[in-house]
Amino acid sequence: MSESNVVSKEQYRGYGSSISIQGGCLGVMDALMILLHHRNSVRLNNNLKNLEMRVGPGGVGLAYKF
Repeated sequence: MSESNVVSKEQYRGYGSSISIQGGCLGVMDALMILLHHRNSVRLNNNLKNLEMRVGPGGVGLAYKF
């Protein structure tokens, strides 16, 4: 084997490890973002139940019930 092939194999092994670690970290971050998004969407949906949009001949209005 030539010198360049050995270096190339070592580089590919290093790149593979790097991609695996990066993919794992991105997977963890995605899972965390999904959990946070779900929790916030439940709260937002509860708040939007009190919001009402009205359309009339004079325009559009928003009303919030306390």
